[in-house]
Amino acid sequence: MNFLKKGPELKLSGIRVPAFLQDVYYDLKDRHLLPVAAILLVAIVAVPIAVASSGSETETPSERGESGATMSTGGEEPDTLVAESTPGLRDYRRRLNHQQATDPFKEKYADSEQPSEGSGEGGSETAAGGIPSSTESPGSTTFPPSEPSDEGNSTPGKLTYYSYAIDVRISGGSEGKKATVRKNLPELTMLPSRETPAIVYMGSTRDGKKAVMTVSSDVQAIFGDAKCVLGSETCQLLAMEPGLPQTFVYGGAGKTYKIELLKIHLVESDKLNRALLGEPKKNNGNKGD
Repeated sequence: MNFLKKGPELKLSGIRVPAFLQDVYYDLKDRHLLPVAAILLVAIVAVPIAVASSGSETETPSERGESGATMSTGGEEPDTLVAESTPGLRDYRRRLNHQQATDPFKEKYADSEQPSEGSGEGGSETAAGGIPSSTESPGSTTFPPSEPSDEGNSTPGKLTYYSYAIDVRISGGSEGKKATVRKNLPELTMLPSRETPAIVYMGSTRDGKKAVMTVSSDVQAIFGDAKCVLGSETCQLLAMEPGLPQTFVYGGAGKTYKIELLKIHLVESDKLNRALLGEPKKNNGNKGD
């Protein structure tokens, strides 16, 4: 019998600290960070209270203005003088003083009569405003002066077309012919000939350094350094450069043709420069077209 035990037996509460908080507590204790954690907790609670109390004690702008007005009325000169600013645009007369007003409805260039032919020695015929009636510049389409008709209406001028043509050297074939050179071949020209259209010249690139060729589906193989622009298994669009010959195996018989691009140049004509399409005529005098 325990004589020291007196009074009713007290039972402890069943509330337990979560294991997470116990782990945090022991971790901070092992790292000697308990004082730092206590300071942070106190700061979290104390800082908002201090900020709220200091904000209530600060003087509002309206109160400051009233106190400033009271001090100024007391006869004492204030330390600083606050003046009201009224920003705005400058006077338009000062901003536009260097410009001169013009009438938008007044004709800028007066019409003048054209001098007749033969009038004026050594001078060129001019139109209204002193502008030459016909000017020529390299690389542009020119329009000669039109002659007035009986009804007074002018006839349209003559157009000039510019396009790229190529010079090629062709060799090979079952006949074993010698290499032939074909010059000034326009777009849509079939190579090596219209009877065996292995490739067709479609035009040149923007810089005029490469000729773009479409490859026929009858071409079995291509050998050379030209760049294939379109096609994965079989090339459909080929970009050829001057000086790099290409070899084409054409048709079921496996005829081999070697085509070398010699030159790409710009030609001038009064109509569109295009080659004929379709099969050649039997009595056609142009060989190899």
